[in-house]
Amino acid sequence: MRNSLTKHRKEKELEEQVWCRREEWKYRCWTELKDLNGTCNLLHQTKLTSEAEPLVVGSTMRVISEEECCLACRKLSSKAGQENKCNSFSFCPSPSCWTYGETAQYGECWLYHQDDPRRPFIELIGIFSSRFRSEFPDAPPATQWISGIVTRGNELC
Repeated sequence: MRNSLTKHRKEKELEEQVWCRREEWKYRCWTELKDLNGTCNLLHQTKLTSEAEPLVVGSTMRVISEEECCLACRKLSSKAGQENKCNSFSFCPSPSCWTYGETAQYGECWLYHQDDPRRPFIELIGIFSSRFRSEFPDAPPATQWISGIVTRGNELC
């Protein structure tokens, strides 16, 4: 019962943070990776992007985990003089990750700046509907990406 209450409180907390509209997260699974420098709020089965060009293109940056991708984003955001700081990322944890006909390889780490990290620009999320899969027959059943929003302490970057 206690775990159920904790889970319910956590979901309520996330709802109140208004990261995005609730219906967009119906397949979400959150994981928080915390350390002394901040938190990576991981969004499983989610591919973030931004309206601007990525700060780092994944095919030029390979890492072995979503944690390393988050750390790369944090490191980039701490550079002096950086106008648009890295505050979000997408990591390919599978042998390949599909994005509208393009295929990323395992370990690709894409780094982005979100204008409003509480409402990130979502490219793909969750399980794809049959309608979506009829439009994109090469799409897998669900997105394989893991994405994240980076915070320092309790502050969004």
